[in-house]
Amino acid sequence: MASDQSLTTPLLSTPTPSHVSLDVSYSHDEQSKHQLNPFAFLGADHEFEVPESSTIDPFRNHTPRVEGLYEWLKIVVCLPIALARLLLFGLCLVVGYVATVFALHGWTDKQNPMPKWRCRVLWVTRYCSRFILFSFGYHWIKQKGKPAPREIAPIVVSNHVSYVEPIFFFYELFPTIVASEAHDSMPFVGTIIRAMQVIYVDRFSQSSRKHAVNEIKRKASSDQFPRVLLFPEGTTTNGRVLISFQLGAFIPGYPIQPVIVRYPHVHFDQSWGNISLAKLMFRMFTQFHNFMEVEYLPLVLPHENRKENAVHFAQRVSQATRMTTETNLCFLNLHAKIFFHYLLFMLMVFNNNCFLKLLMPCFINSTPLNSPYIYHWIKQKGKPAPREIAPIVVSNHVSYVEPIFFFYELFPTIVASEAHDSMPFVGTIIRAMQVIYVDRFSQSSRKHAVNEIKRKASSDQFPRVLLFPEGTTTNGRVLISFQLGAFIPGYPIQPVIVRYPHVHFDQSWGNISLAKLMFRMFTQFHNFMEVEYLPLVLPHENRKENAVRFAQRTSRVIASSLNVVQTSHSYGDLMLLTKALEFKQEKPSQYMVEMAWVESSLHLRNLEAVDFLDVFLSMNPDSSGRVEFRDFLRVLRLKPCGLSEKIFGFVDAQKIGKITFKQFLLGSAHILKQPLFQHACELAFSICDSDEKNYILKQELQDSITLAIPYLNDEEIQRLFSLFDMDEDGRISKDDFLTCLQKHPLLIAIFSPRLLHRGSSIAEDIVVEEVA
Repeated sequence: MASDQSLTTPLLSTPTPSHVSLDVSYSHDEQSKHQLNPFAFLGADHEFEVPESSTIDPFRNHTPRVEGLYEWLKIVVCLPIALARLLLFGLCLVVGYVATVFALHGWTDKQNPMPKWRCRVLWVTRYCSRFILFSFGYHWIKQKGKPAPREIAPIVVSNHVSYVEPIFFFYELFPTIVASEAHDSMPFVGTIIRAMQVIYVDRFSQSSRKHAVNEIKRKASSDQFPRVLLFPEGTTTNGRVLISFQLGAFIPGYPIQPVIVRYPHVHFDQSWGNISLAKLMFRMFTQFHNFMEVEYLPLVLPHENRKENAVHFAQRVSQATRMTTETNLCFLNLHAKIFFHYLLFMLMVFNNNCFLKLLMPCFINSTPLNSPYIYHWIKQKGKPAPREIAPIVVSNHVSYVEPIFFFYELFPTIVASEAHDSMPFVGTIIRAMQVIYVDRFSQSSRKHAVNEIKRKASSDQFPRVLLFPEGTTTNGRVLISFQLGAFIPGYPIQPVIVRYPHVHFDQSWGNISLAKLMFRMFTQFHNFMEVEYLPLVLPHENRKENAVRFAQRTSRVIASSLNVVQTSHSYGDLMLLTKALEFKQEKPSQYMVEMAWVESSLHLRNLEAVDFLDVFLSMNPDSSGRVEFRDFLRVLRLKPCGLSEKIFGFVDAQKIGKITFKQFLLGSAHILKQPLFQHACELAFSICDSDEKNYILKQELQDSITLAIPYLNDEEIQRLFSLFDMDEDGRISKDDFLTCLQKHPLLIAIFSPRLLHRGSSIAEDIVVEEVA
């Protein structure tokens, strides 16, 4: 290495026998930038990328309130009808639950396909799901195209606008669905999704995600299992955008059947966005009819050279969906809505192909179930591909209506949260759907769910697997990012899109309560719903395509079909939005940062982003969501000085004296994910703990940061010491020290003078890693 070479990152200096030193040197032109960058010693660039925030809110329901004389009169007129629909809904729910319990009684072999006689019994539940859609006002559902045979497209993916899509696919395809492990414990829901031979997954657990992918691949590869259905966005949107796809459906590399679902509407937006489930259901019950359209798109096949990864596969499917649905591509997910999504999934899960004969009466009852919600007819375009061709079905998610429709239409296996298993009625129903439980926060659960999706999709003995890859409901105007559970197994995907055409009432489940939404549905003369089965999306034949590409291809198919934009929102954005709502922020949507992009660029997990939001909200942002310098210092327990100004200036990308959450998040993550950050934290602790007693006292902390922040008085050092003393035992242990810096990575700058003054001696293996 030339001695005069300019460096902007730590490099190996002259080695010594006992240790290796890092020497940070800068050229004359870079000196000024280095002086302004308090994190240059970590190799962090001063001008990190802070992209402009998206103006799109994929969770926004456009009719959260009843407006206009016509709507109020319609609600009053429909109130008696709404009551009748509610009774029909309850009756069908009970009948379907009883049939599901009977079908599951004594069945213990969950690894193999459900026996055919049990599947025939579950036809009762399937018909009940169609009646549930009828009670929601989906009296007819417009369908375009047909699902490809299961043997051609074993995986189906769909956009996700509402809770209605899972119900529809449950009835239409009866697939195997990937679901959160928490759904298994939900009353009624847990039982129903288990009957769908669900693939459980915890999206926050790497091992769970890996297991789920393996299950998706296993089930999609066997004609004994039904199709595997996934909603790769991972949450519901408002149907106007398509958010980023998760990769579960694309990793296995099988052909994908994309499906787009639309909800044409004028007065009532049926999307399940920023609207409560109760409000959304109420609005559905008070509509004369809710419109829904489902379109099966052409298959998306993996590239023949088998070198396409799941990311590219998912992108191709997403593009195909977006073009057909006339939506935009977006990347968002759901957490608060999962419960009701799978409640409807459970209702849909009642639709099991194998129980055809014994459950036929319940299947017939599922059509009246649409009656309370005024879906008197549902326009359908296309038909689902045979289970042997497309074992996985994915759909967009706008409202809670879709799960009921799919339950009636497909009776798929659904992937659901384990929490749903303990829900009254719901748990039993989803168990009947042979649900795949998943805990999105558990890596092992997600891995298990993927394995289950693969296993059930691979066998024709199981029903299709249905997933809403967005992971939450949107307003149907965007398509948020897809979760990957449906795509990892690599089976053909059957995308389905659902629309709710409306003028006065937006049926999407966004920023509206469930009670209000249901009330509005009940008081409509009719709620329009359209379902379109899109052509299959097939994994590339060379099977080298990863799940991300597979999910992207599927999401493009759905977004194109919906004619909506795709954004980089994901389920993590919904978690951030929920947190902001809990703190009663005036504009909670401005705290969404398009987490799909953040995850891919900075490898920052959703839970880490939520932790950073907790810190940011403690800084008391103003009505515009910005934090001033003094509040920034108050939370970090710093005094005004040259170094604290540099730290704030590092985050303040716009240089206006205030920072947004996105700037704070990206700045903190930029430092946290530096290769030398963890090693610098450990070295800083060893510098403070000079006598190697494995803890730091207050005076030692003060001595260590004096070079960075001089003239600290006793009160100021006590505030900073209390921040590091996580367990409040009067001393800072190594765990306290490292945990504090993980939570506040910007504070590593206060130790930089000592690190550089000491020569930045770091273990030899660290330096070797950097040099290599």
